[in-house]
Amino acid sequence: MNSTQIFSVAHSGNNVLLEEKGRVIGEVDYNCYTLKLVRDMGFHHLYVIHGAGEEKISFIHVKEQVIKTILNMDSDTRFLTLFAFYDIAKSESQKGFCRAETIYQRTTTENQLKTQKIHKKNHIKI
Repeated sequence: MNSTQIFSVAHSGNNVLLEEKGRVIGEVDYNCYTLKLVRDMGFHHLYVIHGAGEEKISFIHVKEQVIKTILNMDSDTRFLTLFAFYDIAKSESQKGFCRAETIYQRTTTENQLKTQKIHKKNHIKI
């Protein structure tokens, strides 16, 4: 069973609006990507299937007119537009993860200092 069949079985209740297989555009090779625009329960989602698995990008706040415009584009422009949405979502997710990790590390360090407090002398042991 190939990845397309797995996708159809896993998402058979969804309305697949389009599927764009990877290709070479200009000098960039996108062959390892398959992009699927899906309508599910009134919302649009972009499924990106690649060698590392499958990712889902929600288009909850994307207006219907934008979706119609994407559907009316030529194939290469549509692929690059959807890939740009994916790339933006992925980089924003990474930024959020890095920020959360920094906050977690700072909080952990502050809590470690607090737990090392020596009650009798009322100072922090470093």
